[in-house]
Amino acid sequence: MIEALPHKNGYIFTKDAKGNRNLFIKLKQLVEEGLVEKLKPGLYKIPELATLNHWQEISLMYPKGVICFTSASAYYNLTTYMPHKVHLAIGQKSKMKTEDYPPVQLYYWTDKYFKQHVVNKDEVRIYSLERTVCDVVRVFRNSDVDLVKEVAWEYLKRNDKNLDLLMKTASEIDVEDKVKEVFELLV
Repeated sequence: MIEALPHKNGYIFTKDAKGNRNLFIKLKQLVEEGLVEKLKPGLYKIPELATLNHWQEISLMYPKGVICFTSASAYYNLTTYMPHKVHLAIGQKSKMKTEDYPPVQLYYWTDKYFKQHVVNKDEVRIYSLERTVCDVVRVFRNSDVDLVKEVAWEYLKRNDKNLDLLMKTASEIDVEDKVKEVFELLV
């Protein structure tokens, strides 16, 4: 019965079913029965059919957002710290309504910072690995030294690290001196 619902990888977008009053009634019933979850207005999840991981689901729920800071660090396995809220960057002039679950912390960035180094990895809108390291150094350098150190160390251990690209990225977002300082202390 649930499999017959119009879904994509276990997710139902009500915008795809405009004019289908029966679908809306059925969805309401299935939510009440606990067989379908309402993620946000217009987006439902069929848990037994859903194929996306946590990060992919966040990108699906917030398509204008870009996963950043400690959330991006966790995605790239640069830290063991998992933030209580998902950190999402959005354009400074954008508006985005967040849901209660998962809790989200929005960061409004100017185009200069927001648009640079956004990648789409396995259907996840996130900043590049190097950009993530630079952002953690830029924002948390003085307030959370342990986090910065852990992210930097884990980056250095990676087979796919690219120190030239890291420094180029740091230069492009105006944190080259801070990144140099952190990495010189570690090496």
